[in-house]
Amino acid sequence: MWFTDFGTSQIGELLPGGGLRLFPSMAPYAGLSDITSGPDHAVWSTEQAGLIGRMTLGGSISELALPIPGSNPNGIAGGPGGTIWVTETGTGKIARITLREPRQ
Repeated sequence: MWFTDFGTSQIGELLPGGGLRLFPSMAPYAGLSDITSGPDHAVWSTEQAGLIGRMTLGGSISELALPIPGSNPNGIAGGPGGTIWVTETGTGKIARITLREPRQ
C-alpha cells in the first residue's frame, strides 16, 4: 500500500509484515496530496506547485509540470489506455497525461 505524507513531502510504502519505506520528494515542501498506481507500474502523485511526481518501484523520482500556470493538482487516478487523470483545483480543469508505449 502506498501513501503520501503531506507534512513531510514523502511517499511511503507499507510493506507486508508491518514494515515501512519512505521516499522524499524532489522538493522539500512539495505538498504531496494524492497518489495512484499508473499503467506503467510506477506510482504517480500530485504536488501543490503544479507538479506531478512519478516514482518507479525502485525509488527513482521524476516530476512533470502541468502546462497551466496556477494549477494546483489534487486528485489523481490511473486510467485505461496508458493514461493518468489529474484534477486541477486552481484552474477548475482535468488534465490527461497519456503515456507512450515503451520502444522494443
